[in-house]
Amino acid sequence: GLFSKGPLSDLSFVGAFATFPIIGYVLAIRRPENAIGWVMLGMGVALGLPMAAYGTYAIHGGPGGRDLGLLLEAIDQPMWIPLVAIPATFLLLLFPDGHLPSPRWRWFARVLGGGLVFIFLAILVDPAPIEGGTLPTAPNPLGLGFLRPFLSFALVTIFIIPIGAVGSLLSLVLRFRRSKGIERLQLRWLVTASSVVAVVYSAVILLSLGGEWTGTSATNPGWLNLVQSISVASFGLIPLAIGVSILRYRLFDIDVVINRALLFGVLAVFITLVYVGIVVGIGTLVGGRTDPVLSA
Repeated sequence: GLFSKGPLSDLSFVGAFATFPIIGYVLAIRRPENAIGWVMLGMGVALGLPMAAYGTYAIHGGPGGRDLGLLLEAIDQPMWIPLVAIPATFLLLLFPDGHLPSPRWRWFARVLGGGLVFIFLAILVDPAPIEGGTLPTAPNPLGLGFLRPFLSFALVTIFIIPIGAVGSLLSLVLRFRRSKGIERLQLRWLVTASSVVAVVYSAVILLSLGGEWTGTSATNPGWLNLVQSISVASFGLIPLAIGVSILRYRLFDIDVVINRALLFGVLAVFITLVYVGIVVGIGTLVGGRTDPVLSA
């Protein structure tokens, strides 16, 4: 999956993505004219609807029964779009003043918005069984069978998400190149936070190759489970950077933040390499036995 699963990683996910609506609420109060706060609040609504959880409960005998449970799980299927696609597209496109970089970007925003709505609806009415549902063979109660041939082609449009993310990132780069003063500092906060998240998450994906991405796997080393959860939690840096930028709280401390981030990053990589070297090297010498002292 895109994010790890397990008690520790679930806590990391909730902690990171709950930061979006919290910051969004503050921005909506302090800067109601800025659309970014309202977009982040919308993400909070998508995150806070317990449809999948109650759907599972209903299927297992809760009020509403199997029919209501399947309906809620079907509605929950495409809810990842506002949580994953919006931060990677429209938050970048509208940052920092809540407006598009220029009128020339209107067509891009309209095509992107229409594409996301289309993908959402295509997943919603797909007649195939609910992916990851409690009853894996039960058909989607909202599925429209007569659309099956069309939907097989329509779901290819999901590629509009990475295309939209690249385009939105390009808009941010272009905005940064022509920015100056306060706006340039605002953009540096978001670029710095996004870069840290991208590097951390990409590094952990590489470290996880050949292992499991569950956050609590018994087959993974303890350090790998921990860094997987940390990588998910790092997404919380993005709403924090957005909040600092728009509210202009300690805005001029960006150079200090960058220097410390680089220092901590280098130290983290060095310590990880030393740790892995010691555990693998000495572990080989002692025959691979688990040694609590060595782990400590």
